Amino acid sequence: MADGDGDPPARPWWRRPAFVTAATAVAVAAIGSWLTQGGISLVGGLFGNDDKAAPPLVSVQPLDTAMCNVWLLRQDPQHVADTLTRELSRDAPDPRADREKQSAIADRIRKETGSRLATGGVVDVTVQGPKDKAIVLTGLELDLKHRSRDVPGKRMAMGTGCGADIPPRRYAAALDDPAPAFKLEQQLPDGTLDPKAVGFPYKVSAGDPEYLHLESWCDDYVEWTAKLRWVSDGVQGTTEINDKGKPFRTFSGDSEAADFRYDNETFTLTPVPHNP
Repeated sequence: MADGDGDPPARPWWRRPAFVTAATAVAVAAIGSWLTQGGISLVGGLFGNDDKAAPPLVSVQPLDTAMCNVWLLRQDPQHVADTLTRELSRDAPDPRADREKQSAIADRIRKETGSRLATGGVVDVTVQGPKDKAIVLTGLELDLKHRSRDVPGKRMAMGTGCGADIPPRRYAAALDDPAPAFKLEQQLPDGTLDPKAVGFPYKVSAGDPEYLHLESWCDDYVEWTAKLRWVSDGVQGTTEINDKGKPFRTFSGDSEAADFRYDNETFTLTPVPHNP
């Protein structure tokens, strides 16, 4: 209500603009300090932040050795084979006695010629919990990053006399399927049931790790990663399985699907016949 001179009534001191501005600045500063000193952890907890959930420790080892693998060639196949023959026959002529030396020479020549490996054909994954903590692994998802009908180069199967033990927890994926997924292999190569073929969930700890053996194949050229799902302290999380931060590569990596086969015993390159 106006006074006798027609002036509006004075505002209370606590509603004046200068006080409101100052109070707002003080409140913002106080909240910022609180968040910096740990209040944000409380906010994160209220809204499901999983910063405190200890993730599993994951070690990934793709089949990235030059021997007993398939090379995706960037140079002329005969030139690559001639280079291999010259150096292997001179420095490591016995494939049994010179096995490690042959492998080192082959790997160096593979890199020098720009040849690539199907790093996603076979991937071994070791998972364990952090110290004094158990984690439950709940699933594995395949994530396609790139697919091409054309394989960018000729494929050369490298090495003879290759073989390996059968690992536990074998998961396989046919990447040519419309919706490919890793599936637990229930049978051994001889057709009998695999007693180790027990699916998710798995419980892991520091002293009780889990070993997953991932295999993939395709007629195309595919790049992929996988997501390992887990629960730690009641909080769900995922860990990406990849090749040192990059997607794995899978192409027709079986020796029968290759275009050429190089024999490290006879030092010869042979074309692989395919049905039209």
